[in-house]
Amino acid sequence: MSLQSKVEDRLRRLLNHIETRLNIADQKELYSRYVRALGFSEADRLPLALYIPWRDGSSRPFPLREAYKDPAKMMVNELLCGFTNLLHVVEVGSDNPLCIRPNLGVGIVASTFGAKMRFLKDNMPWVNPLGPERITEIIEGDLPPVDSGLVNNAVEMYEYFHETLSRYPNCQKAILITLPDLQGPFSTAELLWGPKIYTALYKEPTHVGALCEKVARQMIRIYKALLPYTTDEVAPGFRCQHGVVIRANLLIRNDSVVNISPQTYQEVVLPADKVVAEEVGAVGMHFCGNGMHQLKNFLSLPNIQCIDIGQPELLDLDCLYTKAAMSKVALVRVSLPEGELCSPKLRERFPTGISLVATVQDLGHAKKLWKAYMAAQEEANAKAVCE
Repeated sequence: MSLQSKVEDRLRRLLNHIETRLNIADQKELYSRYVRALGFSEADRLPLALYIPWRDGSSRPFPLREAYKDPAKMMVNELLCGFTNLLHVVEVGSDNPLCIRPNLGVGIVASTFGAKMRFLKDNMPWVNPLGPERITEIIEGDLPPVDSGLVNNAVEMYEYFHETLSRYPNCQKAILITLPDLQGPFSTAELLWGPKIYTALYKEPTHVGALCEKVARQMIRIYKALLPYTTDEVAPGFRCQHGVVIRANLLIRNDSVVNISPQTYQEVVLPADKVVAEEVGAVGMHFCGNGMHQLKNFLSLPNIQCIDIGQPELLDLDCLYTKAAMSKVALVRVSLPEGELCSPKLRERFPTGISLVATVQDLGHAKKLWKAYMAAQEEANAKAVCE
């Protein structure tokens, strides 16, 4: 058997395992739970997704360098460790939509402007910044072709995913194919410019703003080109990213703006984010780090529907929840200590408008945590009925 045949045989075994264990009705109920909770309606419980690692009797994923160039290897990795282990999720029954994507890293939009990727060991690729002359050319020139850079790789993987899933009726219905990481205008601008973009924000803010707007328009074009390949719209305005349902058509990644002042973001970056939000409709905002100082700016964005949280332990969650809820902006991927997560009082603190996520050690830990969480939610529901 050839090496490629072995890869595809391995993929078949994984999909067969999932195919025979899926309950499509449960998946539909899961989507409805997210829609109700993130839409600030009453839900039977707050949805909880579990990030379960592959290191628990699972076959080892392929090195990232190999999966980056091979759709079959990419699909194996997405099933085993995209954001969670889908085989384990099906066994536990947690509130995880079953998601896969062409996981090509942060440089998809940047690559269409000519940026090159480089790997350091078995990590996701870095983007090599372009020189100042190339930045000026980007700002002053036409937008590059959409079918360039890593977009072509993404399309190849999408086509492979669709063709493969067509042979597994249950998997085809339940495994949701999502958009890849398209970053956000400023995050991609930083990748193209490099770290000196932070001093440029003060020395030549107009130049930075122009690059952000150019990136925003290219990002929209790529979004529209890739959207037909996706299958993750569980309800109008609800799609999937980071292995959960979000209340948005597109998630703007804004990790880099936690490094700048609210005034600088408002004056230089926010106009480009508005271009994206006004074009695609419902948007979500993602950031890692402590972005509390940008909350007012985030909530001012047109069509903002949710905030996807990367590091909730760094945030004042109660303040964030209160202010976001006033604008009916949901919080996605809130993680809490297990004692708080599995407390019946959780629903008093966060009655609706959020989804939860927990990272577990292994399958056994996942089952134990899920059982405790469900018991706490049932106790909270029983108490609410009595009152």
